[in-house]
Amino acid sequence: MLNAVSANPVALIVILGSAAYAASAGPLPGAEAYLEGRNAERAARYADALAAYRTCIAQEGPLAPYARVRAPACRAAAGDPAGGLDAYRALLEGGPDGPWVRMARMELASLLAAQDSHAEAAPLFDAALSFEPKPWWVDHYEWRAANSFIETADRQADGYAFFCEVIATTSLRARRVDAARLLVPSPQIEDCVAALWGFIKSGERAEARMLLIALAPDMLGQAPEGADGPGLVALLDSNSATLSAAARARLEETVQAHRGNAWVWLFLAYLARSQTMLGHVEAAQLACDALVKEYPECEYTGYALWWLAARLKEKDKGKEAMAQYERLVRAQPDHRLSDDALLAIGALQRDRDEHKAAARTFTRLAKEYPEREFAARAWYWAGLSHARSGARRDALACYRRAAQYGVGHFYAHRALQRLCDAGEKAPETGPELKVDGSTSLLRAFALSRNAPEELPEKLQASPAFQRLLFFGTHGLEEAEWEALDIAKILKSKLFSAAVYRTMAEAGVAATAMDYAEAFSWGLNDGKPTPARLYVDYPLAYRPQVQRICEAAGVDPHLVLAMARQESTFRPALTSYAGARGVMQVMPDTAQWLAKVDPNIEPRHAGALEDPLNSFQLGVYYLVRMIDRSGGNLVYALASYNAGPGNCDKWRKRLPKADLETFIEAIPFSETRNYVKAVLANYAAYQSLYPPVE
Repeated sequence: MLNAVSANPVALIVILGSAAYAASAGPLPGAEAYLEGRNAERAARYADALAAYRTCIAQEGPLAPYARVRAPACRAAAGDPAGGLDAYRALLEGGPDGPWVRMARMELASLLAAQDSHAEAAPLFDAALSFEPKPWWVDHYEWRAANSFIETADRQADGYAFFCEVIATTSLRARRVDAARLLVPSPQIEDCVAALWGFIKSGERAEARMLLIALAPDMLGQAPEGADGPGLVALLDSNSATLSAAARARLEETVQAHRGNAWVWLFLAYLARSQTMLGHVEAAQLACDALVKEYPECEYTGYALWWLAARLKEKDKGKEAMAQYERLVRAQPDHRLSDDALLAIGALQRDRDEHKAAARTFTRLAKEYPEREFAARAWYWAGLSHARSGARRDALACYRRAAQYGVGHFYAHRALQRLCDAGEKAPETGPELKVDGSTSLLRAFALSRNAPEELPEKLQASPAFQRLLFFGTHGLEEAEWEALDIAKILKSKLFSAAVYRTMAEAGVAATAMDYAEAFSWGLNDGKPTPARLYVDYPLAYRPQVQRICEAAGVDPHLVLAMARQESTFRPALTSYAGARGVMQVMPDTAQWLAKVDPNIEPRHAGALEDPLNSFQLGVYYLVRMIDRSGGNLVYALASYNAGPGNCDKWRKRLPKADLETFIEAIPFSETRNYVKAVLANYAAYQSLYPPVE
């Protein structure tokens, strides 16, 4: 069935629509037993879980195939891994075909890998992951597969290649370090070089140092001199703010003798990174000078210049910092940090009251990098700089350019508000977003609110969409496996708007967004259409959110705006800090709320991956933050993200600051970006949907 459907997406629609079970038939058969099994499994009561899954299987409803997949995992976890393996093999050999088959292959492969049967696991991993495009959640399983591959001689290269790609692409420091540690044992020098760069970029000085020394004989043909003289190891261990003449000479000698050798530029990058971390800018600049001279186009050179400039900025050496940022932009205009560098230059100029210069820099940034992340901000800040220098007409022109970036961009909504404040109302102007009861910080856009395309009843009644809704509503990963087959409809472009929206509202919003991006769907001249925006800003978990927010007296659009930023509506997401669920609540916070808030029950705090529990906890914690902030959403959001104690400190530090100044002055970059992102999401929801009465 799967092969036929893959070749003919229309066939999938026919199959989905020919179901015996219909939405009007009531609850899904076996639903209660399935949830009992899942809850027992989470509590490590595997015998109870197995019994519940068998009850679900006996009812032969649409959930039965997934119950057959979950049951062997319980057998294995209960101490019978051989029985679990046999059950999975039997299921894959004679069971019914469907999207659950991929999940079964992945579970069997994972169980085999846990038993060190990596060779048998490898083809199962391949079969389970053989689809394109791959949404966000697949990365977790690819990591698991790569971990197994590196234990198998004929798949080692594939496993190490995955971790090299992680280091090259991830923005998460902890994930980069984990990948680098897995690469260190590789017999290939290229993999070790990738690991070394991962350590350097992440600021792991000790691990980078050890690996540099270990790689030197293979890459240089000799070991670096010991620490008992002006050798390279002495430079690695240097805690001096300046380098001796002998050390400088040894460094120059090594660079000249091994020009073009990857070890040398990694060594220089390490030196730049470690010395900037120590605050030794003179030594760091020496390494940067060598990198710029010998390796001007190397990616590492751009990062080294960035690290040096950032340290100079921290030391209040603004002029020197701007020179290094400019050096980065000129040396490597296509570097991923080049737009960040221009933004930093403009901000420094603005802080020095050099408003005309700042306006030129921000305008340069917006024009040279119109598709980069900071373009809308650059136009907006250019407008502010023009306004502060008295160039009102130029300021308004920049605000108009910023507003063109549209729905969901904080500075686009802020620019639209600036235009309204100046009496420059445009046809696209929507309602105000009053964040403290009186001040309108952002302005929504006025969009045509056409009724979204509805999913045909035949598809609504199909087992596939019923399973998707059931699993998604309860935050179960089975929804993602089910969505893989439903996504084949999207390739056919039949009912695509309705399918995307249904997926987004059913609990797999991040996956729907990934597919829309992969298929370039819902764009007009590169800009999102209203249909696309309904997917990017969905009414996810609508019934549950509506019910909880009505009881708590909170705008559900605000809660959805937060959930989008917290987790992109992903119920299984856990941050490196330990925050969990759709609303990213810390377990300790959940337990505290269960003790002090009558609206929170122990069951809410016990299963944070359940969206219903997460929203209940998140909404009532938000209510507390709003109350203690006097109704000010900016302060409430900052408190939700960074803790109320930190927000209180910032308010005391800036008692008379307007809200925009306060936001930009938040010292935690994560919190600063969080507040802006949630407010931008909130403005997007206000632009797309009518207000909730």
